[in-house]
Amino acid sequence: MAIRFSLANLLFMFIIGFSISDLTPTPSPNLRWPKTFCQTVKCSKDIQPLPTEFVMHGLWPANRVISDPRGCLDKTNQKTIDIGNFPLDLKEELDKVWPDLLVYEKSRLINIAFWDEQWKAHGSCSNMDIIDFFKLSLSIYKKIGSLKEVLGKEGYSPGPQSHVEKQKIVDIIKKHTDGKASPRIKCEKHDGKTYLHEIQVCVDKTENHNYTNCRTPDLIDCEKDVYFP
Repeated sequence: MAIRFSLANLLFMFIIGFSISDLTPTPSPNLRWPKTFCQTVKCSKDIQPLPTEFVMHGLWPANRVISDPRGCLDKTNQKTIDIGNFPLDLKEELDKVWPDLLVYEKSRLINIAFWDEQWKAHGSCSNMDIIDFFKLSLSIYKKIGSLKEVLGKEGYSPGPQSHVEKQKIVDIIKKHTDGKASPRIKCEKHDGKTYLHEIQVCVDKTENHNYTNCRTPDLIDCEKDVYFP
């Protein structure tokens, strides 16, 4: 019995070790609706008006073993974003689509601290260098397009009393991706109501980053009907 247990353990460790080392993580952009986010936390007063499109929360790599790997590098070896080496055109585009809603300055230099945080938490697991990681993030964001417009074309535009069935959101995103991507939807509760907060649309690791189902398609903290403020 002791020998069989030992062999089983070795086999298990071999499978897990092979899976983690052999698979390049799949990028999973997480898009946040600013109005919901700022209803549930205290956003910076300087970011008025709020962005009127879904904005990036992060690009989170995933593989078949770990759905949300993070902090893959030792803290002493983690690189920090150097603004001097960050392409100006890339920064200007990221400022628009990846703002820090909590700590904001009109100069927008503060956004870099947020990007740096996301890089260390998630980008370090992507097998990419810093600049390429953010270029990829922007490229996938553009590929997905305006989810506000996608929902609007189906009759669901944001507003104080606007609400939609959670399954409808999934179906609309799947239609937008030609039936290829089943997204993850995250909601937040505030003042007795449930609000649409984030949509995660996954792509594969091929050069074209084709749409694919998220590793664990799910509706997180969502009631049957959710508000879209």
